[in-house]
Amino acid sequence: MQQIIRAFGRVEGSMQYLLKAWPTIIELASVYKRLREFENVINSTKSINEEI
Repeated sequence: MQQIIRAFGRVEGSMQYLLKAWPTIIELASVYKRLREFENVINSTKSINEEI
């Protein structure tokens, strides 16, 4: 029974960490998405310039 209680305590601790870190995770995902879009624009511009 004690092992089960400790296991649930660890899961609870992990969930709390995830919930506290969630805004940062979302912010980093947003930055990553914007950088990928920016990279795609740069690559598209390079392709157009190379064709000219």
